[in-house]
Amino acid sequence: MGRLRATYLGKLIKFGSLTVRYPDGKRETYGDGTGTPVTMELVNKAAERILILDPALKVGELFMDGRMRVTEGRIYDFLEVITENTYGLPVTCLWRMLDKLRVATRRIHQHNKLRRSKSNVAHHYDLDGSLYRLFLDSDR
Repeated sequence: MGRLRATYLGKLIKFGSLTVRYPDGKRETYGDGTGTPVTMELVNKAAERILILDPALKVGELFMDGRMRVTEGRIYDFLEVITENTYGLPVTCLWRMLDKLRVATRRIHQHNKLRRSKSNVAHHYDLDGSLYRLFLDSDR
């Protein structure tokens, strides 16, 4: 995984300053050193793996789950470095292959058994009354 990440990010990040702390303790810096320095940390190997497989979707999910942290700079600075370096990039053969794999395995990942369905309902709808008190009037 180490060589893949170094090669991929080394070729991708040409502008700005992005330092990544990996779960194995290694720390690598990418870019030309301009702009606001940004440091991000991946907290485990699973986060690193899923980020490589589907970065467009997983960056947001990993950040929200706390498995990817921006420890220097702000999340906006991180997004600026990524956007500045990816805007207008052509779609590569590897990207197309990974996208086809993601689409092909989508049904497996989205399969919703009864137990999982109940868990999803509880997560989204069984909310504490204090939340509703914030935005509803006294008779709700």
